[in-house]
Amino acid sequence: MAVEAAMGGLDDLGDKNDTVAMESIVALNKLVSRANDSQLHSILRQVLLKIRPCF
Repeated sequence: MAVEAAMGGLDDLGDKNDTVAMESIVALNKLVSRANDSQLHSILRQVLLKIRPCF
């Protein structure tokens, strides 16, 4: 559920300064240490595609 919330923050269209997106990335970074590999593997592709425009 926390991962879904953080992923949702990456899709915030009203976030002109990427503030919500950055907070979502920070949250996902914290969750990585608590998740198992299978959970991470299932969302990795989605995360990479969503954060690509930030770079």
